[in-house]
Amino acid sequence: MKTFLDWSAYEDAGLGDAYADIPKTGGNFAKAVAVCINSKACESHHAKGVMCPSFRVTSESSLSTGGRVRLLKAALNGELGGKPFADPVLGRAMDLCVSCKGCKRECENEVDMALIKVEYLAQLNEEDGLSLRSRLFAHMPVWLYRWPGLACGG
Repeated sequence: MKTFLDWSAYEDAGLGDAYADIPKTGGNFAKAVAVCINSKACESHHAKGVMCPSFRVTSESSLSTGGRVRLLKAALNGELGGKPFADPVLGRAMDLCVSCKGCKRECENEVDMALIKVEYLAQLNEEDGLSLRSRLFAHMPVWLYRWPGLACGG
């Protein structure tokens, strides 16, 4: 698996820890995912702070930081089929991550789900290509430059 972000900061993550549960594929990205120790502190409703607003609203464990990590580990271990990043359950869980960085601030192991989500989206786009909506927004500056009347409505 070719990663799109620099995950070298996680190169030594999990070393010496027999319970790190690092997925089989993904290299240092897999190590970044495996930083979660599955303490389920992110699934507590008694915790103060942000810690995953989508989980706090729905109470679905798959929408907590730990739930997303479990789904990503399954994807990286090949348990979600030939196109693991296109799995609808994983897609829903990652789509409902609002990238608030609450997990990075409040998790005891500082799981950075917002950064992990960026890599997930890059992997998904590599598998399926960009959506029409993404391509339209990406090319809008070019169109506005070529046809200035579009920006003014005229």
